[in-house]
Amino acid sequence: MPKIKIFLLAIISLICLIFSCAQKQNKATILAKVGKADFTTEDFQTLIPLETRLGISPEAKENFLKEWIENELLYQEAKRRGLEHQLPVELQIKQVLATQLLLREIGDKIKVNESEALAYFEKHKSEYDVKLRLSCILIPTEKEANEILDSLKGGTEFARLAKNKSKHLSANQGGEIGYIQRGDERMSWEFEEAVFSMKPGGVSPPIRLADGYYVVKVNETRELRQKPKFEDVSERLIRGLTMAKQKKAYDELIAKLKEKTEIEMYPERIP
Repeated sequence: MPKIKIFLLAIISLICLIFSCAQKQNKATILAKVGKADFTTEDFQTLIPLETRLGISPEAKENFLKEWIENELLYQEAKRRGLEHQLPVELQIKQVLATQLLLREIGDKIKVNESEALAYFEKHKSEYDVKLRLSCILIPTEKEANEILDSLKGGTEFARLAKNKSKHLSANQGGEIGYIQRGDERMSWEFEEAVFSMKPGGVSPPIRLADGYYVVKVNETRELRQKPKFEDVSERLIRGLTMAKQKKAYDELIAKLKEKTEIEMYPERIP
């Protein structure tokens, strides 16, 4: 069970904020609907402090509503399956039911064993035998990240854009973050998979992580003198593959629930 916690906690990080919105009936403007459940301007103002609302971007507003919709879909599906009757009364709240559904449908079912991890390692062995010298640009929104890519295609130097636009600590160095190799615990799995699939001189599409969107350039590839063995990276590899597999299952579950549920969303109405 510990191996699934990172991914599941990421999924439900916003869920804990949202409770009983579906039961409200008021005259506030509706921002989103899932079936008969409404999320209103009053709900939004209750959950998000005024000082935070003043600085929130249109993209962040839309993402907030998308996360509410996903949570509501999971909650309604959990109720449909009768999970509320299998828990003590005091635990019959939205976030717990949604989490129970995720645990049953994803956490308890989606796992990666050592043989699967070994097969992946052997297929990607060449990626584990090198280290990459990278530069990055960190941008708050996907729209801005795509604008960075357009500027690069137009001939603007990566280092110049990094110095002028990046929010990363490496901005003053033109985005240079040095060498990394596969299995480095400082990287997220998504980042690792994306950059090690690239060739020298290549620039990545926007990579979405917790702190924003990364545009990454591979400056150089070097062979490692001491190449790692499977045993050196197996624990992280199993963890990363499990998270990726669970993320895919989560996306498929949400898509399936959306197909059979009437959903409305109005991010432009958020004050």
